[in-house]
Amino acid sequence: PGPNVKVLGRTIHALARFGDELYLESLPDSILLRTLNAAESAYAMIKFNKNFFSHFNYNFYSTEDNEGLKCKISMKSALNAFKSPTHMDKQVENLEIKLDPESSKLIFQLKCKHE
Repeated sequence: PGPNVKVLGRTIHALARFGDELYLESLPDSILLRTLNAAESAYAMIKFNKNFFSHFNYNFYSTEDNEGLKCKISMKSALNAFKSPTHMDKQVENLEIKLDPESSKLIFQLKCKHE
C-alpha cells in the first residue's frame, strides 16, 4: 500500500500544477481524478483502476447509465492530505478514501506507521 499512496500523492501534486480544483469521480471499476486550469485551456485526467487499490468498495448506484459518484474539492484541501508524497511510502501504512453522498463529505484517512 505504501508505494501506491506515494503514486496517488504525486498524482495530486501533478494535477495541482494545472488547476485549483480537484474533481473526483468514483465508478464501479475505477476512480477518476480531474482538473481544469483557470483559463479552461488545459485539462488533465488520471484514472486509477480498482486493482491499483488493495481494497475497493463501490456501493453507489445511480439511475443514470455510467454515472458515478462525483465531488469537487479545492486543490489546496487535497494537497493538505498529501503534503510530502516523496516520503509517504515510508510514513503511511494505509490510506482510506471515503466519499459519502449523504453527508457531502470526502475523507482521506491516513493510518501512519509507528516504529
